[in-house]
Amino acid sequence: MKNICTAFIIGCLEIGILYVVLYIAKVAGVDLRVLSISSVITQMIAVLLLPIICLLVFRKDTGSLFRIRHTYLLLLLCIMYCVFFVVHQQFNMPGFYLFIQDLIIIGFSEEYLYRGVMYSIMKKENTALAIVLSCLFWGITHAVYPTVVVGGDLSVFLTDCISNIGFGLFIGYGFIYVFEESKTLWIPILLHAVYDYSMGYGWIIFIGTVMYLYIVNKVGHTRQK
Repeated sequence: MKNICTAFIIGCLEIGILYVVLYIAKVAGVDLRVLSISSVITQMIAVLLLPIICLLVFRKDTGSLFRIRHTYLLLLLCIMYCVFFVVHQQFNMPGFYLFIQDLIIIGFSEEYLYRGVMYSIMKKENTALAIVLSCLFWGITHAVYPTVVVGGDLSVFLTDCISNIGFGLFIGYGFIYVFEESKTLWIPILLHAVYDYSMGYGWIIFIGTVMYLYIVNKVGHTRQK
């Protein structure tokens, strides 16, 4: 139960940090809906603070998760991400920030925290519980930002949490599958970034990645037999 409790505490801390940092920024007059230096700094602190701490604390346990595997798929996802940057045609500061935001602030931080740390810690004791809890916490965190921005109360937050449960479980499990099949965090990190950045084509790329890993690993297992 030690690993499960540790992961549970990490999940609660992430929700708490997100809410507190965003709320303090809003009280201080930062408009979180507008791209500005203050809103960017707020988002970076709120989203990256705990993942960076976990990166330092769990560096020995999670270091092997950053090995380069499935090089061709990794390269293809990188190319896709860059292609969508060109398609966006936002060659200005907001555009460059969006490019970095989806890749690092969202893609890296969420995949490392929820799949690399929480899921990986809990699956040592209970894989099913690891999947459910890591996905639930991931879904719930998506309710924090809109709640703070609109100035909602607890009922608004709980409503958003419920609406994000299905999303968190379904898509979250998909990222766990990609993580397990690829044996590296780089694939889900890039897939997450492309999914958010792809202007509606994320589902096609997501399904294609899952199918690719399934076929490649199945062929690999067949050859070993």
